[in-house]
Amino acid sequence: ADDTTSLNSFAGSSSQTPLKGLNRVGIFRENLFFIGNYSLNLCISAELYKRFPDASPKDLTLLTFCAFTDEVMAYILTKSTLIDCLFDKDSPSAAQFWLEMKLADKRGTEIWVENGGWLLGGIDDYQRRLRKEGIRPRYPGLGGGLLVGHLKKLDKDLTEDLAFSMKAICGALVLSLGVDGMWSAMRSLFREAMILTPKENRRLYGKNSVCQGWT
Repeated sequence: ADDTTSLNSFAGSSSQTPLKGLNRVGIFRENLFFIGNYSLNLCISAELYKRFPDASPKDLTLLTFCAFTDEVMAYILTKSTLIDCLFDKDSPSAAQFWLEMKLADKRGTEIWVENGGWLLGGIDDYQRRLRKEGIRPRYPGLGGGLLVGHLKKLDKDLTEDLAFSMKAICGALVLSLGVDGMWSAMRSLFREAMILTPKENRRLYGKNSVCQGWT
């Protein structure tokens, strides 16, 4: 089959009624999200199990929630500058989230400074956990699946499109490279969101809406 037939098939259309124009693009985008959403969730869950093999299913669910919220997706998309490939600088959702992220980064950086350069035991502790010397933390505004300073999720208008786009990127990578290839390309971006133990997440963020119910 040619590329057009293959794309229509992927987008859920038969060869007798091919999708065209924006309908075709829209369905294709939704399917990229579908593939990326489930593939990324699987990779994060498997990574957390490898990192914390003695954790209970309840603990692993908590950790996955903390690394998989729309806030985390939008934050990583923005911090990594992948957002520049998908959104105009004047995009309302991108601009408003950027402001929220900057405020959260300011709050988080103040906490890090008080603790020697990172949330808990300083830069040395961060590098020890990741087993990488010279690497420095990049996400001061993230904590417990939310932006620092927030106990509840942001309005969906601020995060939904960004999170959708992040997962669609992952879906495109899965189709191009396979699930393992996607995770190889994206793992370093999510590593910092998976570094805390279940006990540390509960102690630091037990009052936020993501961690509540898993204490």
